[in-house]
Amino acid sequence: MTSSRQFTELGWAILQRLAERKLTRKQFCLEYGLSESRLSELITGNTRRNTSVIRGKVLSLLDIQEDTLHGSVQNFNPAARRKVGP
Repeated sequence: MTSSRQFTELGWAILQRLAERKLTRKQFCLEYGLSESRLSELITGNTRRNTSVIRGKVLSLLDIQEDTLHGSVQNFNPAARRKVGP
């Protein structure tokens, strides 16, 4: 089965850590009281919501360092950002 979803670099890092710990997204969210839909939005970058709170929790729980990612985590979904300025 192939997936048509695109994952962010952060999303791949999250999925890799979950695989290393032999956890599904659902198990991870249930264990730590996180919203499955917010985690999915963080993985795919498909959101206009501010994901900084859940991002911080997930990065901490999975021991992912933001500076190890090549791109800026804050800019992972440029299409969802509001245009600033004139």
